[in-house]
Amino acid sequence: MEDEKHLYLTAEVSALRREYESLKRVVASGSDVSVHLVSFEQMLRIIFEHGEDEERVHKANKEFFLRTVLPNICTAVLHRTSLDDSDMHKINHVFLLAIDVVLKYVTPELSEPLDWNMVETLARILNPISYNFLQYHHAMSAASPTPSEDEEDEAMDGFADTRSDLDISRFLTVNINYFGSAKGFEKLIGRLESLPPPDPLLMKSLIKPLSKIIDYVRQDFAIEVVQRVHEIVYDRLLNMSPEQLRGADKKILSDISKIMIVLLKRAYPDTYEEIVDKFNLRFALKCFTCPYLDKRVAGLNDIKDHIQTTLRRKEYERIQRTAHDDILNRTYGISKRIYPQYRLGWLTADIMVDWIEENRIMELLYGETMHQDLLSRCVEVPIFLAGERKLTRGHIDLMWNLVTEGQHEVVVHQIQSSMAELVSQVALPHELVLYIYEKVLRIPLNQFVPKTFYLLRTVCREAITGPNRIAYGMDIAWRIIQDDVRVTDEIKTMAAAFIRDVLKWPGYRAFRRDVMARCVDNIRNHRSVVRTLFVLKSVFETYGSTSTSETETVPSIILHCSREYALLDTLLADLEAYKKTVSVLVPKVKQEKGDSVSLSAHVFEGQVFAHQRQINDRLEFLQYVLTNSPLSISTAHVERMWQCIVMDALCLTESEAFFQWFFNTSNLKHDFHVSNEVIHFAFAKLLPSLDMGFYSTRAFNLFKVFFIMVNKEQRRVRGGKSTTDPVIVQAYPLEGRELLWRIALSAAFPETGLAAIQFIVELHTHISEELQPHIGQERKKSLDVCFQMLKQAVQDEEHAKISRCLNILKRFVEDFDPPDAYLSRHGYLVREAPVEIFIQPTSQKKFPLHTFANETVGGLRTKVAKALKEHPKKIRLVFCANKLTRDNDWLWAHRIYARTTVHAIVNQAPRLDSPQQFADGPELCPSRVLAGGEYFEQLFQLLNMGREIGAEAWELIKILPTNEACKRSVREIGQGAPNWDGILDPGSTFKLLYSLQVVDSLQGDDEGEDGSGAGGAERTNLAQSMGVEARGQWRRWFIETGGLRHLAGIALRCKSMLARDQGNRRHECVALLFKTVNSFLLVGAGDDAALPRLRADGQLLTRCAEPAEAALHLLSISLAVGLEDTAEDFVLRQTQGEIEHQVLGLLTAVCAAFPPAMAALLSSSLVDEWTEKCLVRTEHFLVRLHALVCVARLCTRCNPCAIYLDRASLEARAKQCAAPDHRAVAFFFNKLLPKVETLDPKRSECEEMLALLNHLLVCSLASSGAGAGEGEGEGGGPVCDLTELLHLLLRLIAEHPVVELRQCAQPEDRHLIAVLGLVGTVVSSEPALKAWAGAPDGGNLIERLCTALFEIPSADNHAADGPPLCKTRISRLQAFHLLEVLSDGCVPNHTALMERLLTHHELPASYKEAVERRAYGWRYHPAGMAKGPSGYVGLKNLGATCYVNSLMQQFFMIPAFRRGILSIHSGIEEESSANMFLQLQSIFANLQESEKQSFDAVRFCENFLDAAGQPINPRVQMDVDEFYNVFLDRLETSLKGTPRERILEHFFGGLVSNQIISKECEHVSEREETFYTISVGVKGKKTLQESLDLYVEGDMLAGDNKYRCDRCDKHVDALKRCCISALPRTLIIHLRRFDFDVELLRRVKVNDQLEFSTRLNMEPYTKEGLARREAEAEGKEPLPLPHPAGYYEYELSGILVHTGTADSGHYYSFIRERGSEGAERRWLQFNDEAVEYFDERDIPAQCFGGSEVTSRWNPTTGREMSSWQEKCYSAYMLFYDRVGAYDHRDDSIGDGEGEGEGEGEAEV
Repeated sequence: MEDEKHLYLTAEVSALRREYESLKRVVASGSDVSVHLVSFEQMLRIIFEHGEDEERVHKANKEFFLRTVLPNICTAVLHRTSLDDSDMHKINHVFLLAIDVVLKYVTPELSEPLDWNMVETLARILNPISYNFLQYHHAMSAASPTPSEDEEDEAMDGFADTRSDLDISRFLTVNINYFGSAKGFEKLIGRLESLPPPDPLLMKSLIKPLSKIIDYVRQDFAIEVVQRVHEIVYDRLLNMSPEQLRGADKKILSDISKIMIVLLKRAYPDTYEEIVDKFNLRFALKCFTCPYLDKRVAGLNDIKDHIQTTLRRKEYERIQRTAHDDILNRTYGISKRIYPQYRLGWLTADIMVDWIEENRIMELLYGETMHQDLLSRCVEVPIFLAGERKLTRGHIDLMWNLVTEGQHEVVVHQIQSSMAELVSQVALPHELVLYIYEKVLRIPLNQFVPKTFYLLRTVCREAITGPNRIAYGMDIAWRIIQDDVRVTDEIKTMAAAFIRDVLKWPGYRAFRRDVMARCVDNIRNHRSVVRTLFVLKSVFETYGSTSTSETETVPSIILHCSREYALLDTLLADLEAYKKTVSVLVPKVKQEKGDSVSLSAHVFEGQVFAHQRQINDRLEFLQYVLTNSPLSISTAHVERMWQCIVMDALCLTESEAFFQWFFNTSNLKHDFHVSNEVIHFAFAKLLPSLDMGFYSTRAFNLFKVFFIMVNKEQRRVRGGKSTTDPVIVQAYPLEGRELLWRIALSAAFPETGLAAIQFIVELHTHISEELQPHIGQERKKSLDVCFQMLKQAVQDEEHAKISRCLNILKRFVEDFDPPDAYLSRHGYLVREAPVEIFIQPTSQKKFPLHTFANETVGGLRTKVAKALKEHPKKIRLVFCANKLTRDNDWLWAHRIYARTTVHAIVNQAPRLDSPQQFADGPELCPSRVLAGGEYFEQLFQLLNMGREIGAEAWELIKILPTNEACKRSVREIGQGAPNWDGILDPGSTFKLLYSLQVVDSLQGDDEGEDGSGAGGAERTNLAQSMGVEARGQWRRWFIETGGLRHLAGIALRCKSMLARDQGNRRHECVALLFKTVNSFLLVGAGDDAALPRLRADGQLLTRCAEPAEAALHLLSISLAVGLEDTAEDFVLRQTQGEIEHQVLGLLTAVCAAFPPAMAALLSSSLVDEWTEKCLVRTEHFLVRLHALVCVARLCTRCNPCAIYLDRASLEARAKQCAAPDHRAVAFFFNKLLPKVETLDPKRSECEEMLALLNHLLVCSLASSGAGAGEGEGEGGGPVCDLTELLHLLLRLIAEHPVVELRQCAQPEDRHLIAVLGLVGTVVSSEPALKAWAGAPDGGNLIERLCTALFEIPSADNHAADGPPLCKTRISRLQAFHLLEVLSDGCVPNHTALMERLLTHHELPASYKEAVERRAYGWRYHPAGMAKGPSGYVGLKNLGATCYVNSLMQQFFMIPAFRRGILSIHSGIEEESSANMFLQLQSIFANLQESEKQSFDAVRFCENFLDAAGQPINPRVQMDVDEFYNVFLDRLETSLKGTPRERILEHFFGGLVSNQIISKECEHVSEREETFYTISVGVKGKKTLQESLDLYVEGDMLAGDNKYRCDRCDKHVDALKRCCISALPRTLIIHLRRFDFDVELLRRVKVNDQLEFSTRLNMEPYTKEGLARREAEAEGKEPLPLPHPAGYYEYELSGILVHTGTADSGHYYSFIRERGSEGAERRWLQFNDEAVEYFDERDIPAQCFGGSEVTSRWNPTTGREMSSWQEKCYSAYMLFYDRVGAYDHRDDSIGDGEGEGEGEGEAEV
C-alpha cells in the first residue's frame, strides 16, 4: 500500500505512466489478469477515498488516471475471453469499484469538469451485447457462475428485471442492481440537468449507459427514468442557442437521437414514434430557422426527409389496399398477412401538411427569410403540398412575389425552374395551372429568359389538357419573335422554337392554319421575315409525310398554301422588296463606315439580322418548299432571282449564296425541281452573261452541273452522278465548250480557273471506247485552241491568262504522255546534284541507291528494278503511305530528297497500266506536239516575259522532249562549218542555257555507262546513242570547229548576262557555261579535294584567250557575282556559289599554269576591290568560302586547312605546301592582316580570315630556307615581322570580348579559337618569341590564358557573359593546347605554368575544411546547379511552400517593385518583422544576381511569423490568397518609417467604393476603402467579364430589409453595391475556386471553365463607368471620363495556377516578362526550382479549367476508353498590368521614392 501511496504522492506523472503501460501490456498478453489487477484495484480505492486530497493524489495524476488509465484498462479487460470463474469474480469486483469511482465524479455537486471518456466507461461495463468476459462466459456455459454472497448483498436487488425470458448474465444483473443502489440513475440524470451550456458530446456520454441497460431494468423504473431523461434531453436540445447549434457535431446529434429512440421504445412501446417524430419536426424547424445557412440547409433536408417518409407510407398503404402478396414481397419484402406487424410510424401526410401550414414553412422559404441556396433545394415542399391538394393561390403568390420584387436574377431563375418542376411533376387543378399561366403572361417581354420559356412550355402543356381549347402561349411567343420587340436574340430563337414544338402537341394542331396565315401576312408585309420563315417551315413540318396516316401531308399543305397565298410569288416579292429597301441604304452605310465595310455582315437600318443571313434564310426556305412539294420554279422566277441577287448583288457572298442554292436545287442527287426549260435558259442565257469577275467556285460548280445535264440530254456525255462517278465523253463537240475555256482562262478567281482546267482535263481523260481511236486528234485540237488563246494573251499582255494556258499545256503533257515519256524529257538530260536515297524492299534489308535530284518516279522504278533484278512493271513504290504511280512525276514533287526512305513492293504479276492509245500516231503525243514547230518557238518567247511567266514556261519546256532542230545542230557539228552564233546564241539567256544543256548531255560520263552514273543509258538518249569513242570524237570536233573558243569568249564576256533584264535563269546559265568550259579546259574540275589544272599545259586556253587577260576577266566576273544581292532567294544563292566555284577554279588553274597571269593579277587594282568585297565584307557564305579557297590555292598550291588544334596537323599540312608562291603569300597576308582588326569578332568571316592567315603562315614557315617557290616567287622566309604579328595577336586577345555565354545553346567563340591557333603558329616558329610571350614582363600570355580558363564569376561580374573567357569544350582545348606549346621546350614558361596551376591544388587552411573538401569534393557538379536556359533562378520547395514560391516569383518579376524593395538600405531594426523584410530582400537579390539553379528561402519561412508568433510550417500548405493578404500586412508593417512605406499602395493598391443608392430619392451613401486584390466568383460564369459584372451588380434592399435614408428620414428601396473608384498599376484578381458545400459540410474546389483574355478593359466596372451606362440607359448625357482611355486598359502579365483539390494541391506561376516597349516579352513557367519557357497559346488549355477528354485502358473491352473529366488545374490569381505601366523608368514610387533608380537592376 505504501508503494501505491508513493506512486500517487510523486510530483511527476511519469511513474503512473510507467505502471499504466506495464499493466496494459499484461492485459493484452493473455497472462493471469486477476493477479495484476490488484494494483489497479488499489489505484481505484485511493482515487475513490482520497481523490480530493491533493497531498496524497496529485491533480495531474488523478486526471491522467480518470481520462486514460480507467477507460483503457477496463476496455482491455472486457475484451478478454479466456478467464476462470474465480478470476471473473475478482474482475467484476474491480468493475463495481470502477462504477463507484465514475459515479463519484459524475455527481452534480462536484465542480470539476466532466470527461466524456471516463463516463463512456460506464457504457462499456454495462453493455450486455459486447464481446466482454461476462457475455462470453454466459455463452460458454449453460449455468452462469453465481456471484459471491457479499456481492449479492451489496447489489441490493430491486432494479434489474427478473423475468425468466431475459437472456442476461448474472454478473450483469448484479452490476445493474449495484449501479442502481449507488444512485447511478439519479447521478447521471442530475448531471445531465446541470450541464452548464448543452454539450452534445457529454450529453451523449451520460445517456449512453442508460441505453445499454434500459431493456434489463424493471418496466416501472424504466418509465420513470426515461420520462425524466427525454424531457431533459429534448428540452436542452430545443433550447440551444444558434451559436451552440452551429457548433454541434451532426454525428453526435444523430447518435443522441438514436439513443433516445432506444430509451423511449422501452418506456413507451406504443407511442414512442409520436414522441420521436414530434421532436424531430421541432428540431428540424429550429435548425431551419437558425440564422446560419449550413444549419438552415440541414433543417430543410430533415423536413424533406420527413416528407419522403410520409410519401413512402402513403405509397405503401396504397399498395396494401390494391396489390397482391407477390407485389409486396418484391417491393417491400413482406407479405400482406403480416402487415399488422409492420409499423409505419406516427407521421402521416395529413399531419405533415398541418405541420407545414402551422409553422408557416412556405413563408419561411419564400418570404422575408428567403435565401437563394435554399430555393434550389426546397421545391419538394410545394410539390408535396400540391400532391396533397393543399397548394393554394396564396402559396403561388408567395413564390411568384420573388419574381416581381426585383430580386437577383439567380432567385428569379430558380423560382421559375421550381414552378416548372411543380407543374410538370404534380397534376395541379386546372384553375391553378391557369393562375400560373396568367402570372407568366404578366412578365415583361424584356425580362424573358430561358427559364421563363421552360416554365411557359410546361404550363402550356398542362393548360391545353383543360376544357378550353385555347392556344396558350402562342400569342406571347408570336409577339416576341417580331423584330420590333427588343429582346435578346437567344430569347427570340427560343420563342420560335416554342411555337415549333407546341404545334406538334395534339392539342395545338388545330391552330396550325392560323399560324400559317399569320406567317404569310408577315411575309407579305415584310415584317420579321427571317423568323417568320422559320416558324412557317416548322408549321409545315408538323404535318405527316406521305407514309403516315394523317390526312394532310407536308407536300399537300405546301401545295395548299401555294394555291391560297401564291407562295412562290409572295416569297420572291418579299425578296425584291428587301433588296430594294437595303440598296437605298448602301451609300449611307459606305459614307459612315467607309468603302471597306463588309455589307454581308452589316445589319441595315430597320433590320435585325445581317444582310447575308437575310438572303440565306430566304433561299433556304425556298429550297425547302421546292424539295418537299410538287412545286417548281419557272424561267420568270429564275430570271427575277438572277436579276435581284446576282446582277444587283450588294456583295459577292450574296451571289455566292444564289449559286449554291441553284446548285443544290438542280443537282442530280435530288429529284428534278427545276425543269429542263429552266436549265437550258440558265445555261444558254444567264451563265454566259455573268461577268468573269463573279465566276467563283460555286458559280463554276453550277455551270458544271448544267454542262453535264445539257450534254447528257444530247447524249454527248454520260455519268457524272457524283464526285466519284466520272463524266465520260461520247461525242464531240460538247455544248458550252467555249464558255468552259473562257472560265478556265479568264475567271478572276484563281481557284475557279484551276477547277475549270481540271474539268477540261477530265473531259479529255474519260472517253468512250468509240472515241479512243481519235482521242489524239481531239487533244491536239484542244492544244491548238489553247495556243491561239496563248498568242492572244501574249499580245494583250494578260499574264494571268498566259499562266493558265501554260498550266493547261503542262497538265496535258503530264496526264496524256505515255508512261515512258520521262526518258525523253529535256529536263531529264540535265545532270543535277547526285543524291542518295534508301530503298526498303519487302522482307529485305534496306539499301542505298544513288540517283539525281531531278530523277523521276519512272527512273527510280527502273533503278530499283535493276537492283532487285525484277521487271520494272512488278515494282510498286510507296513513300509516306502514298503510292507513286505516275512515272513522269519528279521525285521532288513528292518531297523525296536525300537520305529519305522509299518502300519497294514486288508484285507477283506485272503492274497493268491503263494504256493510252495513240491510233493517230505517237507524233500526236502532247509533249511531241509542243516540242516542235511554232509551239516551241512560242514557248521560248515566253521565257523573256518576266520572272513568273518565264519560270512557268521553263518548267513546261523541261518536261518536253529536246527540240529536234536544236539537238541536231549541236550533234552534227562535224558535218560542216557550224554557225556557233546560232547554235550557242549569247543574245538569249534561255536559248543559250537550253543549248548548253544539250552540249552538257552530249559529253556524257565514262563512269556512267552502267546506268548508275551521270551519263547512264537510261538518263539520256543523246549520250546513249554515242559510245565513248564517238563522244571523244565529238569533243574534238567541238574544239576544232571553234565551239570551245566561242564558249570561252562568251564566258569571259558574260558580265552582261548577269544583269537582271536577262531573266531569272541567268545565274543557272552562267554556272552551266563555266562548267562546260571547265570540262574542256581543266583536269579535276569536278573534284573538290583535288586542285584543278589546265589540260595540255594550257594550250587549249591560249587558243581561246590570252592568259593574263583571261585572269582579270575571271576576277571581274567573280566580283560581279559576289556583289549581287540574293539574300532572299536560297536557290539563287546556291547558284551564285556554283558560279564562284567554277570561275575561281578556272582562275586558280590559269594563274598556276601562267606566272604572268599571276603577276597581272597581283598588280591589278581590281584585286583590292575583290578582296574587300568578296573576301572581307560579303554576307554571302558561299562567295566568301570560294574566295578563301581561291586565295589559299593561289598562294600555297593546295587546299586550305581548318583551325587545327595540334602540331601534328599543322606539320602535315605544311608538308603538303612545300612550294608556295611567296610573293602571293606575302601579298595576300599583308593585305588581309590589317582587315582583322576591323572585323566584328562575333561574325564568322573574322574566324575564316584568321584561319586563312594561319594557313598562309604555316605554309610560309614550312618552306623557309628551301629557296624560291614555283614560278617567279621570291625566296623563303616569314611573310611579315613575327614580333609585330605577335603583339597584334596579344592585343586582340586582351581586347577580345566575352562571346561564349552561359545557359545558351550558342556555338563556341571561333574567332578566339582562330587567334589562339595563329598565336601557336607564331610562337612555335622562334624560341625567343615563345619565351617572351610567356614571360610576365613580356607578353604575359600564360597568365592571360590561365585567367581565360580558370577565372570564376564574382559579385560584380556574374552575368551570362561573365568569366571565364573560354567556356566551351573547343575553345578550352585550344587554350590548353597553346599552354602546352608555350611550355614545350621553354623552362621559364614551364615553371610559370606549374606555379600557376599549383594554386588550384593548395591545401585548406584548417583541418575542418580539408575534411569537408574530402567528403564533398567529388560531388561538385556545377552544370547541374547552374542557372537554366531561361536565365532565371527558381525557388526551392521546402515541402509544401509552393504557395510562397509562386507568389514571390510573381512579385520579383515586377522590375520596378523589385527595385523599390532592394533600394531600402537603412531604417529597419533587427526585429522579427524586419527580419522577414530582410529575407524578402535576400530572395529578390538572389533571384536577380545568383547563378545557381534555385535559391533556398528557408530563412524567409523561419522569419515570417503568424498571429501567434509561430513561423511558417514548411510541411503545411496554405491558401495562397490568404498568405498574400497576411504577407502584405506584414510587409506594410515592416515598411513603416522607411522612404518606401507607400510602395504597396503605389503598385497594388486601389480604392473600392461601397455604395448604397436610393431608388426613391437622389441620395447616395458611399464609403471608400483600400483593396489589394479583387475577389470574384467562378461558379456558373463563363468569362472573367461575367464574374466582374457580378462583382459590381449589387443587391436590392427592399421589403423589411429597406435602407433608412438619414437625409430623408425614411426607409427606401435601395441598391447596395461595390465598384472601383481608383485602379492600381498592377491589378490582382483572385478567382474564388474554393467554396463551402453546405450539404457535404466541407470545402470543395470549383473546376468550372472561366475564360479570360490577355487584354482587359476595367472601365465598365469603375464608379464612373457604371455612372455612364446608367445615364445612357436613362437617356441622359453621360459625363466624360476623368481619366484617359489608357488608364483603364490592362494586359495580362501573370497567372498563378492551382492544381489539385480543395484539400491538397500545388501552386505554380506563368509570368510574362516586363520590358521596354518593343522588346520581346516571353512567357515563362515558374514551378519552384524549374523555370522554363511557356507558349502563350497554351494558356486556355492550361489555365481556363473546365473539362478535358482522357483515355483509360479498359481491361474488359481490351481498348482505350475516352471520357470527359474535370481538369484539376486552373488559374487562381491573375496579374494584370496597366498597359505601358512598366515600359519605361518610373521613379514616382510613393513620396520622393525614385531617387537613385535607373533602367538596370537595383544595386544589391
